[in-house]
Amino acid sequence: MKKLFIVAMALCISPIAVDAESVRLVVSQGSVIKISAMAALPIVVPANTCLLTSDGMREICVPTPVSKNVTSRTVGASPKAIEKEFSTIIVDADSVDQVIDTLKGTGWYYSVEIDVSVSSNTKEPMLAYNDNVEVSEQSVDAPNDPEYINQTYLQGNDGIRDLAFSNITEAGNSVINKTRNVGIAVLDSAFAENDELTFTGGYSFSTAFDEERNENYFLQDGQERDACIMHGYGVAGVMTTAINDGQTIAGIINNVDTYALRVMNCGSGYLSDSAAALNYLAKQEVTNAPMFTGHVDVANMSLSGPADTCPSYMQDAIDNANKAGIIVVVAAGNDNRNTSSFTPGNCTGVIVVGALSKEGERANISNYGDNVTLAAQGMDILSFGVEAKTVYWWEGTSFAAP
Repeated sequence: MKKLFIVAMALCISPIAVDAESVRLVVSQGSVIKISAMAALPIVVPANTCLLTSDGMREICVPTPVSKNVTSRTVGASPKAIEKEFSTIIVDADSVDQVIDTLKGTGWYYSVEIDVSVSSNTKEPMLAYNDNVEVSEQSVDAPNDPEYINQTYLQGNDGIRDLAFSNITEAGNSVINKTRNVGIAVLDSAFAENDELTFTGGYSFSTAFDEERNENYFLQDGQERDACIMHGYGVAGVMTTAINDGQTIAGIINNVDTYALRVMNCGSGYLSDSAAALNYLAKQEVTNAPMFTGHVDVANMSLSGPADTCPSYMQDAIDNANKAGIIVVVAAGNDNRNTSSFTPGNCTGVIVVGALSKEGERANISNYGDNVTLAAQGMDILSFGVEAKTVYWWEGTSFAAP
C-alpha cells in the first residue's frame, strides 16, 4: 500500500507578526482529496499542518485535510460532480485576505470563505398591557382567541380601518387538506414552550461561544430569559400558536409539527450553523448531529448577516433543502439597506420577506431591493416573549417572515 508523507518547510526566515485576531473560516473539500504528490514515501500525517501566509507575516496551522481514501483527483473531473464536505477552522490572522489566499493556494480545498456572523437584530419586545377586547366585538366567524382583534396581519379588510390586511385567516380556511400536518422548522435561538405552543422535536446546532451541538434546543443552563429576549419563542409563536382555543393569540395555522433548531446563542451566531441545520432538515449527514427523521415543508430563518455574496456553504444547504421539497423563508434584515449586502437574503432559492407597518408602508427599519420576494406586516406583531405566557409587541422583518 502506498503511504503518504507530508513535508512542511519554510524556505526563508521572516518576521512573524504578533498582533492578530482570530478568524473563523468555512472550508470545503471532497471525500477524496490529494494533499501530496509524494505518495510513495513513508507516511507521517500530523493532526495539523502549519504554513506561512503568502505575505510571510504569520504562521497559520490548520487541520491536515486527510480523508479515509487519499488519492489524486481524477484529471479533468468537475468539482461539481464531487460531493463537498464543509467544515470550520479558526486561525489567527493579520489579514483575512492573506489567510484565504494562502489556504486557497494549497489546492486542498474547493472553497475557503468567511463564516459570516449573523444575528436576529431585533429590538426587545414591549409588553402588551391589557390590549385585548371582548370577543363579542369581533366578527362571529373569527377565532375566539382574545387578542385576535389586535392581530391585524391575520385579518381581512373590514372596510373601516385603514390597515395593511393580509387576510391570513381566510387563506387558512381555504386549505384543502386540513388533516395533514404541516412541518415547520424554526432556525433561531432562545426557544420555550407553553400549553399553546409546543415543539415536535429539535436540535441545537449553535457552536458560538464554544458551544457543542447537542439535543437541548432551549436556553442553556444559567441563561436568563430577559437577557436573551426569547426571539425564537416569539417567532415560533407567530406561526404555530393554537388557533381558536380561547386563550391568548392565534397562530397562522393549526395541525403543525414544529421543530426548533437552535442556530444562535441568545440571538447571535454563525451562518455555517444555519447551513448545517438546513442540511439536517434535508436529511444530509451533519457532523455531531443525528439523522433527521421528521418531515418539514417550511424552514424559517429570521436572521441575517453582512455579506456581499451568498457563501457557497449556505447556497449548497439551501439547494439541498429545496431538493428535499422544503420552502426556505428568510427575513430581509433590519438595517434599512439593500438586501443584496446581507445573507441569506442574497441567496437564491429562498423567499425573502421585507417588513410593512400595519398601514401598509415599508417599515423604516426594513431592508429592501430586488432580492425581496414579498413583504408582510412586521410592525405591531403579537407573540410570546420573556414571561412564560405573556403577550408582547414585536417588530422587524424577523416577524414579517413567519
